Amino acid sequence: MRADASESSTKTQQISSMMEIKFDEIPGLTFEKAIAKFDEMILDMVRKQTGFALERMSEDIPDSQSVDARGKKLDAELILEVLETIQLEFYPDGRPHELHTFGALFTPERLKAVDEEFQRNPELKKRQDELMARKREEWRAREADRKLVG
Repeated sequence: MRADASESSTKTQQISSMMEIKFDEIPGLTFEKAIAKFDEMILDMVRKQTGFALERMSEDIPDSQSVDARGKKLDAELILEVLETIQLEFYPDGRPHELHTFGALFTPERLKAVDEEFQRNPELKKRQDELMARKREEWRAREADRKLVG
């Protein structure tokens, strides 16, 4: 059960990968060639696991914790919407934990452009600062509740 009272119904799924060595390959099979075959199998498994994880995340993230970019490119307004939607964690000194993003929307160029947009626009910067201050207070309240319970 999540903090927003939603639940995950994700089922487990078996993922496998195969490696094939033909009889006629065995006489010329060196250690390096055997390792290369294992590397191919490992890469195949990583691709399958990554695909499975991304698929499940897309299916399992509740609407209350997701933002639809509606075909727009990443900008400061969208970042504010994302930050408003998610629960943020902070270090004891008040710095927010790093956010890890993936997908075509979050390119280094777009993230840099968004940062510059916040720096150029005082109103956006003020909204970002106020939002982060509120999220920091929400985190402090969660931490205080957790410490009281434990």
